[in-house]
Amino acid sequence: MTGYEVETAVRYGAAITVVVFRNGLHGTIAMHQKQALGRTAGVEIGEVDLAGYARSLGAEGQTVRDPDELAPALEAAAASDTVTLLDVVTDPDIISPSTTLSEIIGESP
Repeated sequence: MTGYEVETAVRYGAAITVVVFRNGLHGTIAMHQKQALGRTAGVEIGEVDLAGYARSLGAEGQTVRDPDELAPALEAAAASDTVTLLDVVTDPDIISPSTTLSEIIGESP
C-alpha cells in the first residue's frame, strides 16, 4: 500500500475511516530477523505525520497518542462525510493485547 488509496477514496466521495496502528517498526520482519540472526537491522520506521499526509490527499487526519482519545476519534470519524485517517501510535513491543514480540520468538520478558 502506498497511501494513494486514501486519495482514490476522497476522489470518489467515500465516507470511510482508515485506522493505521503505527508502532514505528516493521514488526514481522523484525521478528524473523531476531529469530534467524539474533538481532534486527533496518526495521525501524522514523516519525511520520500520517495524519498530515492524509490531509495532503484531501482527507481528514488525526493522530491518536492516548488510548483514551481513540473512542472519541472513532466517533468523530464515523460522523464525518468524507475519508478520515486515524494514525494510532502504539508501543512497538505490543503485538496483541496478550502477546509481546519477545514471547512470540521465545525470549523471557
